[in-house]
Amino acid sequence: MRWIAALALVLAVGAINNSQSWDDNSGKPTEGGASATARRNAEIQETLIDLAVQTFAESDAPLTRARKERYNAALGQLMNQHQLFKTGTASLGSTLEPLDRLVRAGEPVLEREDYLRLLSESVRVAKTLEAQAKAMHKGGIVAMADVHDATFVRADLEARLLEAQAADKK
Repeated sequence: MRWIAALALVLAVGAINNSQSWDDNSGKPTEGGASATARRNAEIQETLIDLAVQTFAESDAPLTRARKERYNAALGQLMNQHQLFKTGTASLGSTLEPLDRLVRAGEPVLEREDYLRLLSESVRVAKTLEAQAKAMHKGGIVAMADVHDATFVRADLEARLLEAQAADKK
């Protein structure tokens, strides 16, 4: 029912080596070499590659098919927006929104354990994007509003994860 789309996602997202990165101390774009931002981009890349694409079954009800299609579209949008963000052609906010959308789309589609893993991985990605936003703000590349947006999304996802874990303990 589920498969890991590693090859397809690697091809869709592209190589990391040519992405823009920012020095964490100065917040300025780097001329080359591995920075913490490049490492964070690589972590996000691996997380996105590891998320499962939902496949359709003949027996799926129309609602189930629509939910799976919505989840797959959210995953694809997040991957594409992250790629655009890495290359400097998309804003941070346009990357954060699809992350939230993926979590919302995943809840009715994924098994409970997989949904909790999605939440956990989404928190990791949000923390990474928040750190990038802070470094970019330090260099004058993004506004403080972008940092607040990234912090809100990270905190919201963490709260959802904690709420879901608490509900499972009851």
